[in-house]
Amino acid sequence: MHIIEHNRYQLSSVLCLWVLGLNNGDCRDTSMGNGTEESGDGWKFRGRGALQLTGKDNYKAFADYLDKPEIMDNPDLVATTYSFESAFFFFDKNKLWAICDLGINDPAIEKLTRKINGGTHGLDDRNAKTKKYYEYVK
Repeated sequence: MHIIEHNRYQLSSVLCLWVLGLNNGDCRDTSMGNGTEESGDGWKFRGRGALQLTGKDNYKAFADYLDKPEIMDNPDLVATTYSFESAFFFFDKNKLWAICDLGINDPAIEKLTRKINGGTHGLDDRNAKTKKYYEYVK
């Protein structure tokens, strides 16, 4: 999968990806493939990238997606080099592009927010900012 393939998506799709979603994980969490707290995996595979890629299993899936195994040894690459690629990965993995194709409107923003964050915390602010930023680029 290459990022260039995503050029077929409307600018609004990329914008909604950028504006929506923050999902921070607990650094002591032993789920998502992380080892015990002593392993340091929780901190090593903490949230990075545009949508906060979190957890050893997710980092491994992302590294495989890009065919970049070095991400596992240097997870800071997600923040410094592959930030938006990690968001594209999340959207592909979770089949979210179809929601973006619904446009910049309240129902689409809420549906995408629920899929990314699991709820609607901050939805009013997200609606306002998404529409504001969309006005800049349309």
